[in-house]
Amino acid sequence: MRFPGFMIVIVILILLLVLAGCVSPPAATTPPVQPTGTPVTTTIPGGVVPAPSPEPAGPTDQDLRVFIDPDILIYHPSMSSVPGIGLTPNLTGPPYPGVLRYHWQTDYGHFISWHPPDFVVKDLGADVSLGGEKVYWTYNPTGPMIDRPPALIVLMVEDAGSGTLQAGAALEIDWDDSGLNATVPG
Repeated sequence: MRFPGFMIVIVILILLLVLAGCVSPPAATTPPVQPTGTPVTTTIPGGVVPAPSPEPAGPTDQDLRVFIDPDILIYHPSMSSVPGIGLTPNLTGPPYPGVLRYHWQTDYGHFISWHPPDFVVKDLGADVSLGGEKVYWTYNPTGPMIDRPPALIVLMVEDAGSGTLQAGAALEIDWDDSGLNATVPG
């Protein structure tokens, strides 16, 4: 039995979609990245992540902890199912008496927003402050594919009024052996 030419083309297109991850379910999520219990102090282009101040900024600031929960473990910008690695801030501890600002920084790649109802991708840059919603991290796939540095993502939860650091977390994104896919250590 011979396949008509258009059937062969359809089969090839379906195989390409499956290989690109366009119809595959997203990878399982990982447990939250546990903070080290020590202040986050690392250099990011444009500044240094500050350590928490020795003076409490509020009655509950010493009990606040933040985790960065990634949605997926492997990502490449050609994946049509997601625009990046979804990063959800997970704040634990007693209620904070003020308003908090979630300050995201990365030394490689950039952040984007992608939310209902319209799911329009909006570029937020490499340094952005938000109100606690999920942010996505992505990168430009046309850069170098070998010797690519790991991407350091830092989240600082600050008092919106005073700017005082209340909690912080960091996540490092590395690359698979091909240098094409960003990977979150699991």
